[in-house]
Amino acid sequence: MSNEQNFRAILLINAEPSREPHIERALRQLTQDQAKANGGYVVYAHSVYGIYDIVAKVVFPSKKAYSVLHKKIAAIEGVKSTLTQVIAYENV
Repeated sequence: MSNEQNFRAILLINAEPSREPHIERALRQLTQDQAKANGGYVVYAHSVYGIYDIVAKVVFPSKKAYSVLHKKIAAIEGVKSTLTQVIAYENV
């Protein structure tokens, strides 16, 4: 799966208190190896301080693939809400 034809986004996640470790473990299960079914996957996920609790980078080839991936993420126990920021371009 070539990243050149994929979209990339930063996913900001609000979590229920103390659920961050559980959510991060679940996100790590949605890696590129698991992407064969729908094409979308999580590159990384980190707990952060601030308005959001977890920041994750996701890659997906289409809106449909993102929809499937987002439903999986939203269904993780402890996820309260998400905000998606599609990356316009990457310099690195």
